[in-house]
Amino acid sequence: MPGGRYRVRVEVRLRPAIYDPQGEAIRRALAGAGAGAEEVISVRQGKSFDLEIAADSAADAEARAREVARRVLASPVLEDFEVAVRPGGDEAPDSDPDTAES
Repeated sequence: MPGGRYRVRVEVRLRPAIYDPQGEAIRRALAGAGAGAEEVISVRQGKSFDLEIAADSAADAEARAREVARRVLASPVLEDFEVAVRPGGDEAPDSDPDTAES
């Protein structure tokens, strides 16, 4: 049994050279919404996956998450992904302080 639990967030986005029609639709909607949104030059839409992984180390958890992302979560031709690992596994998926609304 692995020695620890790790929370891993995998962010998947279209590669920069790939046209993002959903992002462009969001940008146009923001431009029409006013309230300062007309300064938004571009929007790239993506997907976020929160995984809880049992592993012996953070490096092992990251390696496992990268393999899952490569095989299942991201299309290697169209998408790039980023992996962020944190120790623990009991927090709610949206308890990430980096993404909390103020």
